[in-house]
Amino acid sequence: ITTLLNSIKKNINYLTEIGFFPDIQVLFYDNSNLDSDFFTQFSIDQSLKIEVLSSGENLGFGKGHNRLMEKAFSENSDAYIALNPDGFLHYKAIYELWALSKEYNHQSLIEARQVPVEQPKIYDPLTLETPWCAGACLFIIKDIYEITKGFDENIFMYCEDVDISWQVQASGRKTLISPDAWFYHDFSQRASDSEFIQREKLIAARYLAYKWGNYWIGRNFERKLIRRKLISSLSKLPPRPLKSGF
Repeated sequence: ITTLLNSIKKNINYLTEIGFFPDIQVLFYDNSNLDSDFFTQFSIDQSLKIEVLSSGENLGFGKGHNRLMEKAFSENSDAYIALNPDGFLHYKAIYELWALSKEYNHQSLIEARQVPVEQPKIYDPLTLETPWCAGACLFIIKDIYEITKGFDENIFMYCEDVDISWQVQASGRKTLISPDAWFYHDFSQRASDSEFIQREKLIAARYLAYKWGNYWIGRNFERKLIRRKLISSLSKLPPRPLKSGF
């Protein structure tokens, strides 16, 4: 988190040097109920306006970000950048995200380019359009928030970024990648084979499939959950969502 905060400071310094005078606030959502004083060490730094929200429980990725976005946009912020705490920004990243948003009239959902390993998906090198935007470093303009109301809170973690991307596309807007906005996010050492992560990925993918009308893909994810013994029965799963109206 210290590294992430230092990278935000470098972005503010760069923006100031080139004639921008950004009013940036840092919001944390404490998804832990273990140590309520943990964020105090960061709030001492007065060079950044840091505020911590918490409910004493783990709300999950999307619901936690929604609480932060609700606060940010209720206080007339122009944009919100969702950031994973296990990464950090290149010193020009915020400028590049804002510049690309402006180029597209502030009507697009935009992700930063992840380094050293990019997301395994395509994007058009000319239009910069991509099928979906990853949530690790995601630039959300106020209009996009008002259209989507944030992430789908029925998803605890994984696939909520895909869902919000598809909502943006269904509204006639674009999902873009900014290849010059770099976010260092090395997930190569993550325990991706743990039972918890496998289960959450498949549960989220199942929800996404049913929500967007692909019954057979949803059934396939259910079979994988049973076959891999990640759940004991389908009755342990949340109810299937209604098909999206988009």
